[in-house]
Amino acid sequence: AGALTFRGRETIAVDVREATRTVVLNAADLAVSSASWDGRPAAVRLDADKQQLTVTLPAVAASGRHTLAFEWT
Repeated sequence: AGALTFRGRETIAVDVREATRTVVLNAADLAVSSASWDGRPAAVRLDADKQQLTVTLPAVAASGRHTLAFEWT
């Protein structure tokens, strides 16, 4: 049998408690192809050894509710 693969997309609500420029998520075995923060493109960097995805926001996020959307394979 061939290797199993999957793909998907998700949008989540994020409550920011203090201003930040990055968001770090657990990301084991995911290849994130794109991300956006409040509808604006955001840069992503995967650290496979730590199994973490760092999302660099397009601007500093103020405290409050925001949306983070991403697609992965």
